Parts: sequence; C-alpha cells; structure tokens
Amino acid sequence: PLFRSAYLFLVDVSYNSVRSGLLALWASKMMDILENLPKEDGQEASSVQVGFITYHRAIHFYNVKSSLAQPQMMILSDIEDVFMPLLEGFTVNVDEARPVVENLLQQLPEMYADSKETDSVLGPAVKAGLEALKAAGRPGKLFVFHSA
Repeated sequence: PLFRSAYLFLVDVSYNSVRSGLLALWASKMMDILENLPKEDGQEASSVQVGFITYHRAIHFYNVKSSLAQPQMMILSDIEDVFMPLLEGFTVNVDEARPVVENLLQQLPEMYADSKETDSVLGPAVKAGLEALKAAGRPGKLFVFHSA
C-alpha cells in the first residue's frame, strides 16, 4: 500500500550536473512531479512520503519537516561508511511540508551554482538512499538524477 511508501530523490550536484543544466531543470520541474504523486483510490491527496539527497564528493541529506522555516542540510563526507544521519524530517508529506520543500527546490540551484566539484559518488549515494528507507522502516523507490 502507498500509505507507508517513500520516494527518495537523489540528485547529482557536481560541476557537470550544474553546467549541463540538470540541477536547474530538475529543481524547476520537481514541484510538478510532487503534485502528481500516486494516490490511493478515493483519496484527495497522496500519502507517499518524500525525501531529498544531493551528492557530489559528499552526500547531503535534507531535513524538510513542516515546522522548520527553511530546510536543514546534514553532510555525510565519509562515503566508505554510509549511514543515515537524519531520521526525523527526512521523509515528509508534501502537502504538510510544502513551504519547506519549495524553499529547498529554489535554494539548490543557487547553493551549487559555483560548484567546481567534479567528483560524483553515485554508488554511495544510492546506498545512502537504501539505508534511509531501511532506517525509516518504509518500502519505497529511489529516483536518481545523475549527470555522466
């Protein structure tokens, strides 16, 4: 059932991703995607939880819980020992946390606009996403936006 599902969005924020326009395109289209999350039959809103991870040479988790004025980032720089540094506020209901999620989507292209980081740790980022689902005790999907 969808009521326990989580969709995690993993986004490459390396130099190549920023330069190619992937990050800006993703951020500009993401709210449209979130507006169309699957719903249970007869439900007005989706119960799917969402979470966001960005990565280049490090992995970044975002706390987007509704009580925050703006998103908070936690950085995992040891990619050899991937773990979930954040549980509360990592996955949220979009309708409940809309202002914080929108804020994150607006900030990300600006945050990485001048990135010169060419490394991109796709494998550890995927592992971090799987660990996040496991730590939350939720089934779900990883959606990976990666620039080669």
